[in-house]
Amino acid sequence: MELRHESGFLTTEDGAELFWQGLSPRNDARASVALVHGYNSFSDYMLPMMASLARQGLACYAVDYRGHGLSEGLPRHVFSFQEYLADVQALCRHVSDRAGDQQVFIFGNSLGGLISSVYGLFHPDQLSGTVLTAPFFGPAFRVPRVLDYCARAVSYCHPRFRIPRRHAEQPEHTTVRWWTETSTAQQVLRQQAEKFTLPVLVLHGQKDPVACPIAAASMTERLGSKDKTFQLLPEAGHYDLDPCRGSSWWSQVCDWLLARTPAGA
Repeated sequence: MELRHESGFLTTEDGAELFWQGLSPRNDARASVALVHGYNSFSDYMLPMMASLARQGLACYAVDYRGHGLSEGLPRHVFSFQEYLADVQALCRHVSDRAGDQQVFIFGNSLGGLISSVYGLFHPDQLSGTVLTAPFFGPAFRVPRVLDYCARAVSYCHPRFRIPRRHAEQPEHTTVRWWTETSTAQQVLRQQAEKFTLPVLVLHGQKDPVACPIAAASMTERLGSKDKTFQLLPEAGHYDLDPCRGSSWWSQVCDWLLARTPAGA
């Protein structure tokens, strides 16, 4: 199937310029998917999976959220998690404008899975479902409580201070403000999980050393969705569920999306 590639820039409500790109079938799509990449990644890594989905009739649009890829922002840093939500809002509005009356789904990997989940929690009316791979609902590595308290204290006066990397699995280049804002977003989602009502598919690797699979299973169980599926992949690690490496599970994501899309759309 011949695909159409498009790209450009979006402006968020707070004025950030974000790069986006899309792959869609030349003919009418059955539905649209907004894709949100992981930490220290960017939209190019989504292209192989986007092409696979587009060949099945799904129009796919991905964004480099701020601090990543070709978008504005301090590298791998935010002062507030709301900045990530503003980026996804800009992407979803862009996708919705193009989709018209068609359904819009959201896909998020790793940190993008957390961002997509929090966005879906507060904006369920904009989406028809959520697919998450290795969502960062909690770290798989141990963070001593005293270090977490210290990070929150330092965050107020030196928000861009880099956290020393104590584990090989710990994300690189993390700042104290990024850590505290991400941790707070995880807490918000846990506290309000029953209010999350969107259909959701969660794929997680049992051998994930970055995003805790137990936290993902627990979070999925607590979600208020009536249509929810959690699948633990026994041999998969964190990066096995990165869209650029996960061709073994792309078909599962596609089948889940198409099953929730009218065949005649």
